Amino acid sequence: MPLINVDNEKIEGNGAFDSGLSIGSSTASNSTSRRLQRAIEKVNYPKLAPDIDLTVYVDSEGHAYSTKERAVASVEPPEVTIPKDERLFNQNDERPDYKFLQEHFRKQGRLSESQILRIIKTATEMFHDEPNLLEVGCPAVVIGDIHGQYYDMLKLLSLCPEPGKDGTQFLFLGDYVDRGDCSIEVLVLLYAMKINFPKNIWMLRGNHESIRMTEYFTFKKECLVKYSIKVYQGAVKSFKELPISAVLNDQFLCVHAGISKKLRTLKDIDKIDRFQYDFPSSGMFCDLEWSDPSPEYDSEEGLKDVAFRPNRERNCSYYYSYNAMNSFLQKNNLLSVIRGHQAQDTGYRMYRKSEITGFPTLITIFSAPNYCHTYRNKAAALLYNGQTFNIKQFVSAPSPYFLPDFMNVFEWSAPFVCEKVVEIMMSMLNVCTERELGDGEVYEESGGEASGGEASGDEESGDEESGDEEAGISGDEESEISGAEASSTPSVPFSKALRPVTRHKLRRPDRFLRKHIVARRDGIASKLRAIGRTARMLNVLREESEKMTLLRDARNGILPRGVLIDGREDLHDHLKSFSDAREVDLRNEGLPPSEEEVQKVDEEKTKKYKKYIEEGTSDVEGDDVIL
Repeated sequence: MPLINVDNEKIEGNGAFDSGLSIGSSTASNSTSRRLQRAIEKVNYPKLAPDIDLTVYVDSEGHAYSTKERAVASVEPPEVTIPKDERLFNQNDERPDYKFLQEHFRKQGRLSESQILRIIKTATEMFHDEPNLLEVGCPAVVIGDIHGQYYDMLKLLSLCPEPGKDGTQFLFLGDYVDRGDCSIEVLVLLYAMKINFPKNIWMLRGNHESIRMTEYFTFKKECLVKYSIKVYQGAVKSFKELPISAVLNDQFLCVHAGISKKLRTLKDIDKIDRFQYDFPSSGMFCDLEWSDPSPEYDSEEGLKDVAFRPNRERNCSYYYSYNAMNSFLQKNNLLSVIRGHQAQDTGYRMYRKSEITGFPTLITIFSAPNYCHTYRNKAAALLYNGQTFNIKQFVSAPSPYFLPDFMNVFEWSAPFVCEKVVEIMMSMLNVCTERELGDGEVYEESGGEASGGEASGDEESGDEESGDEEAGISGDEESEISGAEASSTPSVPFSKALRPVTRHKLRRPDRFLRKHIVARRDGIASKLRAIGRTARMLNVLREESEKMTLLRDARNGILPRGVLIDGREDLHDHLKSFSDAREVDLRNEGLPPSEEEVQKVDEEKTKKYKKYIEEGTSDVEGDDVIL
């Protein structure tokens, strides 16, 4: 960079030029010279920005990280490309490459809408040709509810023989979707396996494979978020084609839920019209998908129980007793019934044995570990070779974290950010400290001197009191506004905080100014009340977000460190979490309300929230969040 030399008449730099400076006085000349000198120094010796390598970040502890790589290198980046048809489908018979698809979904990859619909349509046509009651041979793997837990299903499949190897049959008992985060991935992978092994993969329909259930729970929204309404429509169309039961090795009836009071023989199942989008609210079809064993099934009281009684837990169908099951098995020459439908702490349950065969009359298999990220249960699959039952138990597998209800991070974090902004606004408006309130010093509007005494004159004192009445701030409003403040901000009664605004030593002619001050106080009060309502509304949203996050952050069934040292009672508190979670979740295990009932509940909840926001009197903390 060339240097700039200064002379009295001209400045040189890459050649001379006339400065055009005219010195009027010595003071002006000195001032101008100093400014000019500083400007020249800045040009000659500029402060350059430090040479920083932006590809490397160094934290406060001196650890260096590359900004070109992922912060946690051990976490695999999601797959962002959609595979071409040539890669996904076999060019000879157009079957999907299910192993490639399995890995693609594991990396959180997506397919195109046309590819998804192509797989669903092919599988649907296969299901349509199958009977209501399948016949499945051995060796076989029986798998219970999966509920959209894709990564757990991959772990389960890794514990089982390869599909088609040694003639192994895979029988799925239904409930592939809802409640989990990857329902569409579970469904499409199983359909792809069905297309590849049509005589080895068998899929039954569960109670969640219906329009009513998928609209009420998560599957429909998942399809809309990840794909489109066409994918959802194709999926529910395939649901109504699924078979509803199977006989395993001529010994076991496999069904999603259980038996029906109208089911006499196995031939009755073939008479059911299964091609329906939703299940009827009663009848044999409903019972096969919704019934449960009675709570007293294993007890001595169960022997005295009636054969069937209404199932209050499910809001439809029946409880069946040990006697009812025993009678059904003897009439149809069966050994047992294998079903899913109910979460089990250990992943399976063997019920009361038959007095004749000595074999359990009922077996429940549940294949979704740590169900809903809350139950902390194990999962299981049943392997049967015709002679021996082998139960494979497993715990949940690591999986990516998904925000509840398929929210994006901006929607999820908005209540937290807004609540903090409101706290900042409240702190800015709460300008009166306790010391200022105790000083009693007031000022004239015109900027007069401070006065520590009280207002003189009865009339002025009376006007001040009347001003407080005009403001119209009641005790309820004070508590409403102070309740909206942040916990870290000192709580100051609202009327006390505003009093210094109107305690001006005003002369009698200043009536207009007094009314103006009172009007300003009313305006501030109105704004603070509005902020208070906003704060309560944001508090509701934040609490629900935190509640959902807490439910999702369960420990996957692993006891926390130190719990064994804390004693028997603390251990019991952790071990009973499965029963606690199930009890809380019971209302979500039943037949959901109709669309009209849901609309009515939403209207009532809206009124409840509105009342809480405006008055602060309702208890919204009691509202449970449905995952």
